[in-house]
Amino acid sequence: EDRRARGSSSMSDSYLASAATLAADVSGNGTDKRGVLPVIKNGKIIDMVKAWTAVTDQPFISFEYFPPRTEEGVAKLHGVIAEMVKQKPMFMDFTWGAGGSTSDLTLDLSKKSQEQHGVMVNMHLTCTNQSKEVCDAGLAGAKEAGICNIVALRGDPPKGKDRWEVTE
Repeated sequence: EDRRARGSSSMSDSYLASAATLAADVSGNGTDKRGVLPVIKNGKIIDMVKAWTAVTDQPFISFEYFPPRTEEGVAKLHGVIAEMVKQKPMFMDFTWGAGGSTSDLTLDLSKKSQEQHGVMVNMHLTCTNQSKEVCDAGLAGAKEAGICNIVALRGDPPKGKDRWEVTE
């Protein structure tokens, strides 16, 4: 059973109800429908996956979120994350908008999720269609926040463009 989910601040109430039901199935002793879950030390995701697969054949859970467009959406997303961490995901991904359009919010969500929700974060960092300074600021902010998992990628072209362009 694959329970990897892609979350967003616009999740339907029925999806949230399902998530709450799944979360309720997780007992305090580290078990859920998959059985007893291994305790994995937080760190680099590759090491966490290796540690997990060394002791169980059961799937791990992770979630990916897209930064909301409004402050209300951000508040709602933190509520969703608070519920979803009850499912004991290995990590949560936060995407980075094309051209750095959500860079500050992505970094803020990543920091707060690690600090407030106690979940490992995998922060996306788009490396094209933005200035080097935006990329450098994202890396510096991640390092300062103790975020050790970053997906550096080309990303999608900015809205209204057919392709991405290399920037210096």
